Amino acid sequence: MRTANHNRRRHLKGQAGATLIEVMVAGLVFMVGLMGGMTMVITAIANNNRSKMDSTATLIAQKTMEKIAAIPSDSIQSSSPSTDITIADCNPDTTQATHSVKALGSATGLGAPLSGSSIDFSATKVAGYWMTYYACQTSNGDQQGSYDVRWYIKNLTTSGGSTQSKLVIVSAELWAHRPVTPITSSGPFR
Repeated sequence: MRTANHNRRRHLKGQAGATLIEVMVAGLVFMVGLMGGMTMVITAIANNNRSKMDSTATLIAQKTMEKIAAIPSDSIQSSSPSTDITIADCNPDTTQATHSVKALGSATGLGAPLSGSSIDFSATKVAGYWMTYYACQTSNGDQQGSYDVRWYIKNLTTSGGSTQSKLVIVSAELWAHRPVTPITSSGPFR
């Protein structure tokens, strides 16, 4: 009997458990991993929101581009259809929910100033060639963003001097939150 008890005690001494230092190191490793995971989740949420805002800016620029492109290239201020277009948004102030804007170009170009081939958002706004567009809120948790939308229109002429098509550059950026790389759409339209 005595030998069995003696062997059992000796066996238990070899498996006495983890020391305090081992537990602290394991806890530290766990916390570092947990903090890394939390950082990844927070970064993913922020990037998702940024992507949503950039996608919205692209859709607003495209909508504006399509409205401008619908006006024939050879239209003039007094022609039919009118070179003024109306764009509606989701402004909570319904008196400002529609924008009457210009879709008239010229041989030298009209509208927002360019920096290279992109709209220069640091330049002064040109009347009739910009708007503050309020994006629609799709659900209760969404933020209603407002976007600075500007455009430039240049009539492209043939050797005979008649306007055959126009170059339209439209850019939109999130208003007053953070600088967004301008989303630019352009193309010759007939």
